[in-house]
Amino acid sequence: MKIQKLGNRTKSPAFFDMAGRFRPARAHWYGQGFRIGDRAAAHLYLKQWRQRYPARRLLVVEDNWIEGTEYSRWLPAHWLFADVADEIWSTESAKEVVKRPVGEPLYVETLWAFWKTFARSERTLIPNIEPDGLASTRADAILQDFKVPAGYVTVQPLFDAAYDRHRNQTAGWWQAVIERIAGHVPTVVLGVPLLAKQMKLPHNCYPLFVRGLDPMVSLALIRKAALHVGGATGTTLWASMLRVPTIAAYNGWASTGSTDVRPISFGQPVVYSPLSDVPDATAVRIIRVHTELKAGKQAMLAGVC
Repeated sequence: MKIQKLGNRTKSPAFFDMAGRFRPARAHWYGQGFRIGDRAAAHLYLKQWRQRYPARRLLVVEDNWIEGTEYSRWLPAHWLFADVADEIWSTESAKEVVKRPVGEPLYVETLWAFWKTFARSERTLIPNIEPDGLASTRADAILQDFKVPAGYVTVQPLFDAAYDRHRNQTAGWWQAVIERIAGHVPTVVLGVPLLAKQMKLPHNCYPLFVRGLDPMVSLALIRKAALHVGGATGTTLWASMLRVPTIAAYNGWASTGSTDVRPISFGQPVVYSPLSDVPDATAVRIIRVHTELKAGKQAMLAGVC
């Protein structure tokens, strides 16, 4: 096991176990692999906890050997909880045995129930997390290599979600949206190299996914964008947390019972785009929002001058 010391708080210890070893009774939702969206929720959850308990000791247990963490392991616990945790335990194999940490277990409800409550609260917490420096440097180099102009839009298609498949649209639908917006706004396409086999993209977009982007570099590219467009997946949640205007292509726009999985605005607009819309309607919405944002920024700069 790898142990990282990040802080030296000593009061009333607590722990947050991302693997779900020490689960509440009858908690089928608990643990398993923390995907990219789960890590966004966990970041907010523990940031809020730390705001309430500034002196308590916190240990986080991280497992990156569980199914579902193939991509999310690029968003490691020491980055997620850098100013929150005092110690990180990172297992180094799937079979490693972890003793129960000392203190109060904090992961005792589904994170998406917390997310719903947080979204409806009078929030004093604004996340200030940023992609790490190496990822940002790599993102700059890729943008330069592809000659991507400023003011670009990032698009992350979602058509291959293996669970909750109602979140998917077809690769052809996403391709049609990209074709329609790429003639109007600089369009950067994110994702995995599998996209190259599923979509035939227009020549005037920027298929950065061919570089085999890891999620941290994708977040760095989103952070530098004027607007992010994504399906109901982790990067869409992170875009709004990174204070980037976000268009969320969701199948529905309502909470489900006690939970919610919609992006939360932290000062920048979050716009709902129905996944059932035809590509033309979706593209018109993206172009309109991009144009309005650009006009607003220009007006703001003109006022300062």
